[in-house]
Amino acid sequence: MGPLREALEGAGLIDVVTILQSGNVVASSDLAAGAIGSLVEAAVLASSGTVTRCLTLEADDLRRLWSSPPTSTDLEPAKVLVVTMDRRPTSGALAELEHLDAGRTEVVGRMIVQRCPDGIARAPGLVAVAERRWSVVATSRNLATMRRVTDAMG
Repeated sequence: MGPLREALEGAGLIDVVTILQSGNVVASSDLAAGAIGSLVEAAVLASSGTVTRCLTLEADDLRRLWSSPPTSTDLEPAKVLVVTMDRRPTSGALAELEHLDAGRTEVVGRMIVQRCPDGIARAPGLVAVAERRWSVVATSRNLATMRRVTDAMG
């Protein structure tokens, strides 16, 4: 992920660290989260010609995630998904969420923590639901990857 790191440093981000081969990046900046997302999208386009959407989380978002009850689960981290959205869903969407995967999901800020005891492949695909029904941009990572992102923050 060296080219991505170089492109982001060239765009003005500081202390850029890429996580695995996942497309996750930890960096410092004085810019607002939304501005960082736009900067990353532009840097990726300029350096590789790839159009992508970037969702940003701040350190406080990750602290909130780890202090929330859904992350205190006895499931292995690979069976817990964190769906990050560009904004918090409406109350109607949240009611639909409970119907889709009753008792296995909780909202933490702009994130949905989804416990998948039968495996991720058998769980409802919340990214598709969020994007199609709630008109949000969403992505998901398992809890193990979210831990690595948090650890990279230092």
